[in-house]
Amino acid sequence: MVDFVLWLLFGRDILLTKSEIALPPTCTVIDNKTGEITSKGPGATLVIEIPYGTSVAATSVGIVDRLQFVEKEYPKGRIRATFYRGDHSSLTAENSGSGGTETNFVLFVHPPGGFKKGEEFDRIKVCADPGIASARLYWRRISK
Repeated sequence: MVDFVLWLLFGRDILLTKSEIALPPTCTVIDNKTGEITSKGPGATLVIEIPYGTSVAATSVGIVDRLQFVEKEYPKGRIRATFYRGDHSSLTAENSGSGGTETNFVLFVHPPGGFKKGEEFDRIKVCADPGIASARLYWRRISK
């Protein structure tokens, strides 16, 4: 919930995918062609935005029902992302929260202790189990 409130108040999201993409269990790699996947502090987060229309959550009546569906379908740890640095080292993170609007729900992916300020990543490998048919990925550089 704290992630969602920070996103609403201070979100400065950078769109990583120009169109909606699938996130299969076999993983998807996102290259950092613009150099914008840089952390400004521990609150930096990979945000996965999923339209309600791509899941059974679209049939739910209210936002509470939709969020309960998301928490059941994608509990903490079901989405994994590996962030690769230029020196070939990596950092692994998992989804640790969710939120939603009238049209989308979002999953927040970051490591338990957050990112270090100034970390830059060359690419991100994202794995979703179960897979996600359609999503947009954003990078949020905010700090807590």
